[in-house]
Amino acid sequence: MREFVPGLSRVAVLWDASMDRSPLHAAETASRAIGIQLQTFAIRSPTEFGATIEAAAKAHSGAVMVIQSPLMDVRGAEIAALALERRLPAVGLVASFAKQGGLVSYGPDVLELFGNLGSLVDRIVKGARPGELPIERPTKLYLTINLRRRKRSA
Repeated sequence: MREFVPGLSRVAVLWDASMDRSPLHAAETASRAIGIQLQTFAIRSPTEFGATIEAAAKAHSGAVMVIQSPLMDVRGAEIAALALERRLPAVGLVASFAKQGGLVSYGPDVLELFGNLGSLVDRIVKGARPGELPIERPTKLYLTINLRRRKRSA
């Protein structure tokens, strides 16, 4: 985000309060390492997006980071539009966020991950024990930049 927002010091993080906090903790650890102050906003309902983005703007956040979840994925276009109204660059972790109007996304190809899931299910159906299957992490990460959004943020 610093490449897109020179002098960035505060980032509002939107996370789904119904989900695991591990990604939020990872973001907090990474932000401390690079000297970025995170302002975390727990989302419990889609009706909170507008007030949350407004609060982030009033708290002088320089950007918005969305921690992906089913709720955030389904409402990505709304989040991106609200951030744009407040002139806050928005970043997500899956390519669909940039395609929905966010400025940038950086993360795995979720469809590819789902495709790999099929082979794991096949192994289980053929008798493999789920607890003995290896954990597979994404091997490819994609940077997606929404150039139309970039021009409007400048």
